[in-house]
This record gives sequence, C-alpha cells and structure tokens, in this order.
Amino acid sequence: MSDASWSSRLLAAVVVCLAVAATGLALGWWSLRVAAVAGDSTVESWASYQSEAGQTVRLRDRFGAVWSELDGPRRTVVELADVPAHFLGALLASEDQGFYDHDGVDGVAVVRALVKNVEAGAFVEGGSTLTQQLARTLALNSDKTLGRKLDEAVVARRLELDLDKRTILAMYVNEVYFGEGCYGVDEAARRYFGKRARALDIAESAALVASLPAPSLLNPRVAPSENKARRARVLRRMVSEGWLATGAAKAAENRELVLSPADSRARKRHPWARDAVRRALRRQGAKLQAGAEVYTTIDLRAQRIAEDVVADAKVPPGAEVALVVLDRLTSEVRAVVGGKDYTRSPYPRALMARRQMGSTFKPFVVAAGIEALGWSERTTFSNARLSLGRGRSRWRPRNATGRYSSEPVALGDALAKSLNVVAVRAAREVGVPAIVDLARRAGFRSPMPPDLTIALGSGSATPLELATAYGTLARQGVARVPRWITRVEGLDGSPLATPAAADGRQAIPQATARSVASMLERVVATGTGRAARRGVSADVVVAGKTGTTERAVDAWFAGFTDRYVCVVWVGRDDAKPMKRASGGRIAAPIFASTVAKLHALEAVSERSLSPLPSVAGAR
Repeated sequence: MSDASWSSRLLAAVVVCLAVAATGLALGWWSLRVAAVAGDSTVESWASYQSEAGQTVRLRDRFGAVWSELDGPRRTVVELADVPAHFLGALLASEDQGFYDHDGVDGVAVVRALVKNVEAGAFVEGGSTLTQQLARTLALNSDKTLGRKLDEAVVARRLELDLDKRTILAMYVNEVYFGEGCYGVDEAARRYFGKRARALDIAESAALVASLPAPSLLNPRVAPSENKARRARVLRRMVSEGWLATGAAKAAENRELVLSPADSRARKRHPWARDAVRRALRRQGAKLQAGAEVYTTIDLRAQRIAEDVVADAKVPPGAEVALVVLDRLTSEVRAVVGGKDYTRSPYPRALMARRQMGSTFKPFVVAAGIEALGWSERTTFSNARLSLGRGRSRWRPRNATGRYSSEPVALGDALAKSLNVVAVRAAREVGVPAIVDLARRAGFRSPMPPDLTIALGSGSATPLELATAYGTLARQGVARVPRWITRVEGLDGSPLATPAAADGRQAIPQATARSVASMLERVVATGTGRAARRGVSADVVVAGKTGTTERAVDAWFAGFTDRYVCVVWVGRDDAKPMKRASGGRIAAPIFASTVAKLHALEAVSERSLSPLPSVAGAR
C-alpha cells in the first residue's frame, strides 16, 4: 500500500471519528437539555391548560389608572372535537404536514427552510413545527436567533414527551394568535365571522389559517385581497395533502367572505395603545400570569386627547392619520394612534407603516454639516437651479415654490422655507455617508438611500422611528429608545418583569443638536410650519419641520415642545396622491391641536412635572 493511500485512509478515519464524536456530543447535549426541562414543563396536561383560561391582564397608565385590559392568551378554550375537520386540515396542510410523524422537530422541514433562506439571502422561512410554535408561544420569545431556535426545539421535544398529539394540537388551536387581539380559533371565529369555531366553513377556515404568518397584517379585515390569495394557496395545499376534494376547494376559493362588524367597543379600550403594549410585551419575551398588572408609560389623559384629535381631524378622502407622542426628556411613549378608525382598519400605522419622510429629514442633513464641517444657520448656499448627472440619469431637484435665485441663502432661512435645491447642495457638500451615520446615531433604523435624494427625504421611516430621531434633537443630542413598560407585577404583587430604563447616550454633539433645534423653532415661527403654533400658548416653545412627498402622497409634521415630541403622518394606505395636501396644511394643525391640549392639561394638572429648559438650550 502506498504512503498516499495510507494517508488518505488515515485522514478519512480521523474525519469519521470526529463526526461520531460531534454527533455524540450533540446527542448528549440534546438529552441533557430535554431532561433539564423535565420538571419545568410549561403545561402539564390539557386540564391544567383549561384551568388557566379566561384571565385578563390589566394595563395601568403612568399614574396607576387602569386604562385597558389584555385578554389572556388562553381566554376562550374549546375542545378539539368542537373544531371542524376542515380547519384542522387547513392548519396541518399549510403549517405542518408531518405533524403526526415527527417528535417535535421536523428535520426535513428545517433543511427545506434552510435552503429557501440561503436562496433568498434572508430569513424567509423558519421550518418550525406546530409543536415548536406552541413551545415558542408558551415558554419563549419570537427572536430569530440560533439560541432561541435551539431552546424552541428542546421545549417542543419536552411537550411531545409529556403530551399526546391531540392535546398538543388542541392547545395550539386555542393558543395561536389571529390578529385584532384574538387568541384561539374560537375567538377568531367570533371576531371575524360572528360565529363559534364549530360553525366555520371551509373558506373561513382557510382564511384564518392564511393569516397566521402575520396575523395583524394578513387577516381578512385588514388585507382582504392578500388574504384571499393566501387562502387559495392554503386550499391547494389541502387538496395536495388529501384533506379536500378539488371541487370543494374551488368553491371555497370563489366564495366571498362575509365579515362581522368590528367590535364597536374597541375605541373605549384605547386599542392602538393596547396593541402596541401587547407587541412590546411579546418583543421583550415577558411571560404574563393570569391577573398580572402591567404598568405602562401611557398617559391616559394624553391618549384620550390624541384619539379625539385624530378622530376629528379634517383630512382628504380616504386618508389615514397616525400620531405618536413621546415624553421629551425620557422618550417614554405617552400616546399612540394608528389610524382614523380602529374598528374599520386596525393596522398599526404609527409603528409599522414605513413611508417616505420628505422634508422632515432635512434637519439631519443640516446636523451632519454642522457636526462635520462647522456650519451654522448663517452658512450660505446658492438657491439657483441645479442639474445633476447626464442623459437619462440627469436629476433636477425642484423647489416646491418654483422660485430660484442666484443670491446666496442662509441655511436657517433655507430650512424654514424648505428649499430643496439648497438641501441637495448641502448634502453634496457634506456627503451621503456622513448623513447616514448621523441619522443612525439619532435613532433611524430603516434602510437609507445611498444617493443625494436622501436630502429630500426619499428614505422611509415609521412615525415612531421619526419621533425617536426628533427626540434626540430635542434632548440636545441625547438618544433614547422609546419605552412602553415600566414594570410587570403578578396577581400577588410579586415582580414578573422590570424592563431596564435605557440610559441616554450623547449620540450627537450637544452644540449641533442645539443649533438644529434653534433652526426648527424658526421653521415654526416664520416658515412652512407656522400652523404648528395655532392655538398653542405663547409661553410654550414649539419647534419642528413639515414634510410633503412627491405628488402629496405623504404629509408630515415632526416636532417637539418643552415637554413632548410629537409626530403626525397623513396619507392613504394605497399610496395614492392627496389633493391640495401638504404637511403644513393638514399635518401641522393636527400637531398643534394635540400639543396645545396636552400643555393646557399640564397647566392645570396637580401632577404636572417641573418645567424643562428650552429645547434649543438658548433660554
């Protein structure tokens, strides 16, 4: 035997030994982890699961007043025998075809998901079984991390050892979230179709299952067209898996759903804020006990004011309104409204709708120049017509007024008048990378355009994200993450969770932020944001910026006062233009009405906080 052949065989033997050892270690770790949770199972039996049903969690505002309740995630429990076979077929065909064959983790599904994720270059499919999804809901959080996925698999295996398949399936159909605050198929059937789960037909069952990947966004009330398309895919899977005949699937696909009226009591429970706190709890992985108390940063008085202002706002036909109010000093969320009418459309626009920012982003271009190049409000730029690039790639930014001048314009005046060509010239001078860097430090997390259109707000952000960044300017450069929850207590008063208050960090130089804040006061005093002062007491400092995107698709006002940061967005969900709309005309008055009422309330409140210094730090 040659030396080369001997070496190859030796190498192969070493590789095999290492593989066997690695497999042994993995199996040993798996066995130890599964055994470790043997006495710590989340649910011991179907009976114990049922006994926890129907409890609620109370939400308290910053002063301790109860302002809403979270229905417990086990609030309406039904026996599996009361769930139609076609609903179970839709669920299994769509979510877990191998449910009755795997032991909690489906290796084939994991590999399939891995391949799809690699092909997509992003996390698009998780490969989780129903048991893993149940484990995540009962005992874990929704973070997309390797550690959480491993723990999910361990808990799923423990559930499979402790419970039979029918019990796991029964728990799942009672636990799964369907949007609009609905946990469990029976509650979802009542909310969307006005009937009990046992009465669901094939089309309704498929529609509910079709919403599971993103129930708040894909349910049949919020997204009827998208839900119908997904319903058709669920029905086709039912046919391929033998749960349904082709003719029955076709009939269900063509049937028009009849939705029940949305809950008319929803607004009384402050649904926008309630849903936001629910998401914050889930994001933090907080596990709530029956009867728990959640102390939030919401100010019930401010929330009522915000809801009333939005409900009464005069906006173009078909337009929605989103509004966020933060405490200027702490960045605690005081109020949030996601639309004109929750019962008609509960989509949380304030938190999830990413829309182009328009000129509300210009202050961050100015801030980048002040920080990097030492600009001031007196630094001048040309307001002459501007042409960039050549041929088809040529771009000619235009001022909204249609007016241009060869005379130099001071930066403060340009921001007050929202001159686009000046903003583009400023961005070209300071550079896009410097602008993106400062925006990230201020609090923006959404993708940023890599070109000079960034100067005109071509990037998109949610109202909450924009409020976060404006809060950094308002606090003289100190960045803080918005906070929703201060503590969570059990029924006996024991602490269940106390989220740490994020310490502020000096993200932008103090002098830079103060200079920009001073310019934003001028925008309101003499510029495009004059409507933001309407009705506000003269002794209240108001600063901010209007924003209107191309063809008036989006209208914004983002600003702050001595006490509050407030962002208002107005637009249509279908991104159609609004006639005669602008940030100064329709968003700024909503801002003004909100902060005027908030400050009037503070003036007479016995619990008013001590005065804060001027937002510009100049008085």
